[in-house]
Formats: sequence, C-alpha cells, structure tokens
Amino acid sequence: MADHRDEPHLRGAELDARFEAVLSGWDLDSPSDPTAAPEAGPDQQPPERPGEPPDTSERTADPAAAPRSDTGWRVHVPPEIEEHFEPPDPGLPPAHDATYWLALGGIVLGPLLVLWAAFSGNSDPGWYVAIGVVLTTAGFGLLVMRGSKDRDPDDDGARV
Repeated sequence: MADHRDEPHLRGAELDARFEAVLSGWDLDSPSDPTAAPEAGPDQQPPERPGEPPDTSERTADPAAAPRSDTGWRVHVPPEIEEHFEPPDPGLPPAHDATYWLALGGIVLGPLLVLWAAFSGNSDPGWYVAIGVVLTTAGFGLLVMRGSKDRDPDDDGARV
C-alpha cells in the first residue's frame, strides 16, 4: 500500500474510499481485491481465526435471550485473597519528645494568635502579629530540624 501522508487534502468520496481500503486490509481472510463481494451470507458463521477460541454460543436475534456463560475466556475472575493486611495503629510521639510538642505548639498557636489580633478589635495588634509570625516560623523550623539525619543514598523518598 502506498504512503499517503503527502495527500492531506482528501475530501468526501475520495476520503471514504481510502478509509474503506484501509479497513478492508484488516481482515485476515479477505480476498486481495477489496471490491470483491463477501462470500459469507447472513446465516453463515464467520471463519475462525487462529489463536482465538472457537465460538460455541448460538447467535440469536435478541442478545438478551441468548444463553449467558460466565465461564468464557473473557470473564474476569478476581484473585483469591490469601492474607489480609492490617496496618499498625499510628501512635503519637512519646510525651518526652519536647521538640515535637514545641513545634506543634508554634505551628498551631502562631496562626491562632495572628487571627486573634486581626479580629479582636485591638487598636495596636502589631506585637501580637509579630509574635504569631515568629511562633509559626519557629515551629516550622523545629519540625524541619528534628527530621531524620540518616539518609540512604539510593533512596528516592518514595514510601509505600
């Protein structure tokens, strides 16, 4: 078949004819002449292709009345579950982990102090806002500093 990439201006019947020619080449048992009439009638079964299982179902006009087979080669069979994974309960850090609790306090109390200063109606909320920003920054800094110092050079950071 010729390469038709250089013909971008196909329209109408010419495009339809080219499309039909392409589709006729997909049938493995088709004659070499794409204009030849098909030999199989409406009551005949199409020939089986190698590699496909034989079609044992009877064809009917009403698909709902056809017998249903749940054991066909295309039926999904879910795998049997052998084990059930239950993750361990996530526990809080120990109470003596002062760095964690200070960082958590700074991250929670800093924004709350800024919001309180904004909505309390104070005439000069400047110091409260500054203290809230410092608390938030310090809390974030403590969380970053308490991170693990052990690094695996082959670790890309993904956790499953």
